[in-house]
Amino acid sequence: MAQRTAKDTCLLCQQKLADKLGSHYTPASIIKKVIGERNYEEAYEISAATATTSSFMGRSNLKNTNTTIKKSEHVEDYIFCTECEKKLGDIEGICSNGLNTLVDTLIANKAPIKRTSRFNKYSIPPKLERNHLIVYFYSIIWRQCIHQFIDHGTQILSAEIMEKLGTIVQDEIYKETDEILNTDISGFLPLSILTTYHRKDITTCFINPNTTPTNPELFYIGPYAVLLWHDDAETPWFSRDTGMPVIWKDKDLQITRAKHAIIGVIQETVWNNSIDHMVSKETQIYIRTLAARIAKASGLHYAYCRMVLLSETNRCFIQNGGDYIQCINQTTENILASFEKK
Repeated sequence: MAQRTAKDTCLLCQQKLADKLGSHYTPASIIKKVIGERNYEEAYEISAATATTSSFMGRSNLKNTNTTIKKSEHVEDYIFCTECEKKLGDIEGICSNGLNTLVDTLIANKAPIKRTSRFNKYSIPPKLERNHLIVYFYSIIWRQCIHQFIDHGTQILSAEIMEKLGTIVQDEIYKETDEILNTDISGFLPLSILTTYHRKDITTCFINPNTTPTNPELFYIGPYAVLLWHDDAETPWFSRDTGMPVIWKDKDLQITRAKHAIIGVIQETVWNNSIDHMVSKETQIYIRTLAARIAKASGLHYAYCRMVLLSETNRCFIQNGGDYIQCINQTTENILASFEKK
């Protein structure tokens, strides 16, 4: 995608110049919770569609052997104007402490748990207001979609829904804090915020949308999984496409229907299965991308190229161990190089 500059217009207000450096696609409090403290971050990005990988290590991270200052994948220049960036930071400041406290109490098994009529677990986090959380997570979803489009050319939500989300976020963040609480949300897109107990390493969480279109859409936002409905016409095969059981489409968990802040609490095994499902799906896309690249270069049939790629990658992995992605990338390079020599 084209590189943005200070001469471009802010993507949120669409009025002022996008003069802000270091804008966050994902709020800093979530990045800090998942990939580490500032200067000690450890983050990895994999694009299955382009079969590319990248990593980011904070300057003080012991794994960082590169002295070059590199920008985090979740930070971008010239996306927002200074004022919109500040307003987004204000709503983050309202919500972040309460959300972090909820995650910490879940980890410690001290969070108060209730159940819906479908027996799904949920918690009502103290000191968090419903409308604030809705606006906050709307803003994250909108930014994730912007990130996907600018960096990968992928459109997750329709232009109509993106415009609706952007308009709501812009209107709400420019209100006074108490004024947001009085907003009529009856026309807002239905939204559920889910989390789990996070008894395992929380840094294994992902920050990206589910890439298969569904209604509701599924977004992974660090310690949270968020469901966003386009409308009432839910698509079939939700569980197949997301790895998330359909029971979690529980309308009692929609914060947009509740009178207070409500966050669903998924069992750890269900949460991990959904993450594993996404990883498996993206791995297959990654393999397909590389095999197609080999087929194009060699003129051989795709199925044969895929078989050779996987066979040689497995042999490399068994012999050398280490990272499977590194093995398959190196194998692809070796195969392509062999055709160049002929």
